[in-house]
Amino acid sequence: SCTYGVGVRYEQTYGMVLEGLLRRAMPGRQVETMLAGVPGYSTHQSVLLVDDRVVPFGPDVTIFYCGAWNDFTPAIGECDRERGRGMRLLQLLRSAAVSRQEADAEREHIRATFAAGRIEGERRVGLVDFRRNMTTMFDAVTAAGSKVVVILPHLESESAPQAAIAAEY
Repeated sequence: SCTYGVGVRYEQTYGMVLEGLLRRAMPGRQVETMLAGVPGYSTHQSVLLVDDRVVPFGPDVTIFYCGAWNDFTPAIGECDRERGRGMRLLQLLRSAAVSRQEADAEREHIRATFAAGRIEGERRVGLVDFRRNMTTMFDAVTAAGSKVVVILPHLESESAPQAAIAAEY
């Protein structure tokens, strides 16, 4: 969502600001920025995006801004890796047996627990999968000749209860 530019105009996104700075710093050089961030994507979906949409462009530099909320937040129902495989029969049967009121209460409990700085159960992307996803993306773009730059997400003061969880990523 940060790379995508949620809340700002396109020309205000950090990618477009960077493009303008680079064009001014290197007159006569071709500089083009592609924003490939998608709001709500975790590194699980980003691996697919990098392979399908980024690598074919052969970027000189790829900037990764990953490891934020979309990865370490609690999974609701199942983690992103499992969700990506489609619904399993057991989950289908469970969802048919659980009332909407029970499901809403479960989601609210997960949200309240996370707001207090704890996670019960799985995260959207577990730490092992997160590391594997990041390595996979780095390997894919470097194999295509790109340099890698990583931006570490900033935690606002309101996010203090989740700081320990975020620091793991």
